[in-house]
Amino acid sequence: MCNRIYDALEGEIFFDDINLKSLDLTSLRDSIGYVSQEPVLIYGSIKENLIYGKSDATDKDIEEALNLANA
Repeated sequence: MCNRIYDALEGEIFFDDINLKSLDLTSLRDSIGYVSQEPVLIYGSIKENLIYGKSDATDKDIEEALNLANA
């Protein structure tokens, strides 16, 4: 991900032929989305994490979700 937390020490990065360093940093950060490929769990048990997304999940729903996730 390139949201200009650090500037490159060597070379240049371009977006549509525009040097990254010439872009407004706030606008750049506002226009970039990031979706991590690593799952992030909230604090608590696995069950608490699963029912965070579906508060009315039954134990059967939770077991099915765990099986689908190979967990």
